Amino acid sequence: ILAAAPHLRDRMVLATKGGIVPGVPYNSGRDAITAACEASLRRLRTDVIDLYQIHRPDMLTHPAELADALGALRAAGKIREVGVSNFTPRQHEALAAHLEVLLDRKLGVPFQPELAMGAIGEGGVRVLDEQRIERLGIRPEAVERVERRERRELARQAASFRGDASPADLEGRTAVIVDDGIATGATARAACLITRHLGAGRVVVAAPVAPRDASATFAEVADELLVAHTPRRFAAIGMFYRDFSPTPDHSVVELLDRAREWMPGQGPDS
Repeated sequence: ILAAAPHLRDRMVLATKGGIVPGVPYNSGRDAITAACEASLRRLRTDVIDLYQIHRPDMLTHPAELADALGALRAAGKIREVGVSNFTPRQHEALAAHLEVLLDRKLGVPFQPELAMGAIGEGGVRVLDEQRIERLGIRPEAVERVERRERRELARQAASFRGDASPADLEGRTAVIVDDGIATGATARAACLITRHLGAGRVVVAAPVAPRDASATFAEVADELLVAHTPRRFAAIGMFYRDFSPTPDHSVVELLDRAREWMPGQGPDS
């Protein structure tokens, strides 16, 4: 059907399960899932699967390995979304638990805080928009005052969101940085630098909306940029949301605590 009417592809959601071989125990290990996805792409004669579903849990595969494999397939553009079937709520939460919070803070222009002149992040990461700072005549001491204030807030958030835990070890892994939208790109660039500092082998930035020239902003810090919408007119991210109010800290803490509850060695069944 798609060969005869290729225009229909953009009007459908293509979903499939992979790795089911009759008579063979289900294997959701990294190599097996990757090979199964490649087989599905060949069988369906498509470049990307909209919804790739994991058939059921594999008791011999750690959720971190499965999450890493799925993240790599998504970063490579071979799958768009992931689903599971035959997972218990606890198994689903165990898979979702392999999340990490990357802490960075926008450096707002002193007389217009919503306008970014740079960003800072953990590990001493600092990104400045030198052209904007020069164009607006912002003095170095003013930049330093803003940075000191945001460093204090960064430390407070680290204590609140992560507690005594160390940042995740991303050595050799694919890091997918999801932003609510890209304007100047300063905070997302800082997040890229943080993930590199943590050892990420590949960095992918994903956002629902960004200016059309955003790719140039990330050329040196990210391996790939995925953006759903690049409008001709772009003034601020908030114009593309019905509700762009910030997520309160207590909601972030609640979600992170819920995820950590099912980390290996921490859940009730460990």
